[in-house]
Amino acid sequence: MSEQNSRREFMISSAGLIVATGCGSEETSGPGQSNEPIGDPDYYPNPMRSPQGPMDNPMPSCGSTAGLMAGPMASALSVNQTMLVQSPYLYIGRNSDGLFAVNIRCTHLGCTPGWVADSQTWVCGCHGSTFGIDGTLIKGPAMTPLPRFYVCKGADGRLYIDMNRRI
Repeated sequence: MSEQNSRREFMISSAGLIVATGCGSEETSGPGQSNEPIGDPDYYPNPMRSPQGPMDNPMPSCGSTAGLMAGPMASALSVNQTMLVQSPYLYIGRNSDGLFAVNIRCTHLGCTPGWVADSQTWVCGCHGSTFGIDGTLIKGPAMTPLPRFYVCKGADGRLYIDMNRRI
């Protein structure tokens, strides 16, 4: 038997195996029409939305503000915006996913990243680590995202940070 015949037999048997394992059966839909999600949706960040009014998406309400750190008035924080709460590291922010507080001390070596408004990112001047508005790691050398904390809206209209509740 020649090498060409061996390849041909392999291709024929492979095609038979594919049909035998159910590819092309009536139960599956056509290419790109599967009802099954592809991959982990948490892996893919949501695209940034353009800034909206401060009350366009709901804010979680605080049951009690005892023991929580007070931040700015909720009406002062629009979508895709951050505000300094405690110098130099703690910022409160809001994106299309909701509210968060982020400690911007770089997780690589502890430098303080600067805000780059054009790209809506925190960029560390020491070694170039880049983080999203909410602290998600975009580019190293840092290996972990910035620490984030839960934020809620108090009955007084002010935002509060729970430093004991990481998100």
